[in-house]
Amino acid sequence: MFDYDKWQEIYLTIRKHKLRTTLTAFGVFWGIFMLVVLLGAGNGLENGVMRDFDFAKNSVFVWTQRTSIPYKGFKPGRFINLNNDDIIAIRSNINEVDVIAPRNIMDGSSIKRKDKSASFTVCGDYPDYLDVKPMLISRGRFINNLDIREKRKIAVIGRRVVEVLFDPEEDPIGEYIRIKGVHFKVVGIFDTRQKGEYAIYDVQTIYIPNTAMQHVFNLRKQEMESAENNLELVREGASKKSGTVSNLVTATMNGMLLEVPVKEGSFVIESNTFNDGTTIATIANMSDMIFEGSVDETEIGKLNLGMELNLKIGALGERNFYANTSPYSIGIFPGINYYH
Repeated sequence: MFDYDKWQEIYLTIRKHKLRTTLTAFGVFWGIFMLVVLLGAGNGLENGVMRDFDFAKNSVFVWTQRTSIPYKGFKPGRFINLNNDDIIAIRSNINEVDVIAPRNIMDGSSIKRKDKSASFTVCGDYPDYLDVKPMLISRGRFINNLDIREKRKIAVIGRRVVEVLFDPEEDPIGEYIRIKGVHFKVVGIFDTRQKGEYAIYDVQTIYIPNTAMQHVFNLRKQEMESAENNLELVREGASKKSGTVSNLVTATMNGMLLEVPVKEGSFVIESNTFNDGTTIATIANMSDMIFEGSVDETEIGKLNLGMELNLKIGALGERNFYANTSPYSIGIFPGINYYH
């Protein structure tokens, strides 16, 4: 029921206190305005970040490298290899995993078509990869389960691959490209949602069925050889099949071991263009040593250039050394001048 007296009282109060009413109304308006601005900025920031984050938000990536520390009798420097049995083990024992998308990668693979060639990254994938990273399939299709079962030699290529290997008027769908000399039929073309360097890498990638990659390029044999190398590395400390697989470091000279700055199990790296590497030992060549001596300023007048000297070095007992004086330099200790 409309209460005339109550609304009249409100009207009279507002009319009587105009400044207070205006400030109160402005405060409410400003609060609502700032709330809208902050919510908009937060949503905009979230959308901007998620737009460039082109993977499933709850995805986890696992890959292997060399071991850096000993473990249960195994020496460092081993490769841990993942194989198809690990896929079955993960699916059987970890119920929380919704999607598993195994992958093999061949970086810098030689890709040819007719008289054109280039180097691109080739990924062996499963159809489940689309659940991890959605793709913009502009033409054709992606890998399907039938491709996996039948180990079909088909390829889904990025936009940049099309630009390099095909003429502008050509239709890549149904054509063949050669990956390391093996023909693969193009069944799809994709683009990327990403920006910057990630986008450049994306559109220069070729996807083929993982089973076809393993079958055609004999990756199972390579896995077996790698396992044999690891076993030999554990038993012998070095692999005879590959000169690069070894945890033995041979000194480049004979001499006396002065220092070993690293401890057993420490992580070490070899030298390269970006890093000097890890010093694992300091060795002195005892056949070619330099001894430095000093002469007090009160004795320097007794020396001449070219003078023959008979020297004894305390660390080497009574052994005599014959030498000649050469141009000298002056050094200063507090209160003393000495000459080299």
